[in-house]
Amino acid sequence: MQKLCVINRGIRTFFEACILDVRIMSCVEDATPTDSAKLIAISTESVEVKQAAMDAAESEVHYAITGIGKEPDYGVVGDPLIMGLSGQVFKFDGRNDAWYANLASDSLQWNMKFHQFEECPEHEDLFVTELGIGFYESNYLSRLFSTQKSRTMLHSVAIRVIDENEFFPGCPSGPEVCLGDGSLEIVVDGESITSPGDYYSSANGGLRVVAYNVDGACSRKWFDFVEAEGNDLFGRPARLLSGNKPPIDYLVEDWETMVNPVACNEWAQDRVQYDDLFLQRGRWSTIHIETPLVTFHVEYRQNIASGNCLSHNVDAWMAETSSELSSETWKGILGETRRPKYYKNGEQILGDRALILSGKEDSDYEVSGTFGSDFAAMDYGSWGWLGSRG
Repeated sequence: MQKLCVINRGIRTFFEACILDVRIMSCVEDATPTDSAKLIAISTESVEVKQAAMDAAESEVHYAITGIGKEPDYGVVGDPLIMGLSGQVFKFDGRNDAWYANLASDSLQWNMKFHQFEECPEHEDLFVTELGIGFYESNYLSRLFSTQKSRTMLHSVAIRVIDENEFFPGCPSGPEVCLGDGSLEIVVDGESITSPGDYYSSANGGLRVVAYNVDGACSRKWFDFVEAEGNDLFGRPARLLSGNKPPIDYLVEDWETMVNPVACNEWAQDRVQYDDLFLQRGRWSTIHIETPLVTFHVEYRQNIASGNCLSHNVDAWMAETSSELSSETWKGILGETRRPKYYKNGEQILGDRALILSGKEDSDYEVSGTFGSDFAAMDYGSWGWLGSRG
């Protein structure tokens, strides 16, 4: 262990990670040199990813304040920072193990669960650890007749940390390859998925889920939203599933947006050469969820920060939307940011959560669970829905 630390001492982040791991490993009974080296690699990789993400976040906040730099992306990030649809950047606190409506429309319900990691510093201890995404067929008659069922679920996708109190558990069956080193589960239409793969359903318009583990260099930055021509999120025509798209293309085509593009490209080309993307072990995972309505990009990470702060987090953003979804009214935390709000002097409100959202209390966005659809703020504002939805 001491030799490993000396070798890495010339690089500050490596050395800091090494010191942290020496402290942790000293508390692990019968830790072998292999165990120690593995944890050093995990922590060093985590430091690199976190630093790159923080640099990107700082850049996006700068853009929101000054209008200079890269346009913000649209999703939910880490602890949990909301990157709005109209350039807003604000913190949404929430409470431990509660579910919140992030985006709600007639055909989509995107919920997220927050979890508090008590060993992490105050105000930096709450992370998104589960997502629930429901895709629906709307019944417009329900707006006129209360006896009509409001909508029918076509597909459901849940992404969850299996045990929020366990880190780097390893795959349950030993040599098996699993997502997130055994920490991650995807549930698609009720079917559990814990291994990397390309999963497709032709029912109800189609659904494709591509999930794989990534090398730390290929972990996506949080703010690399895939925009259409003209940078218009809301102007897409009807979409078709890319069922013939090789899974490796999801990784290779965007390698320049990764944390370490050069190293990622080398790693990705190896996956092309050996055709083994789904055989890669890893502590972080990337998930693509594609439907004719919308495409999501999801990143899962296990983090080691200073002290005893270990955490899981699930970051998600919309990569593409259809004209159908774009034509609907959007509610929820992220959904409300679609319409910019302004101060009396005409300047846009970019960072004041109390003024950006119609619900003044975090509880106004709470839903009952993974696919819950009723929340108080759903009926706030002049363009609210009539009644509740099933």
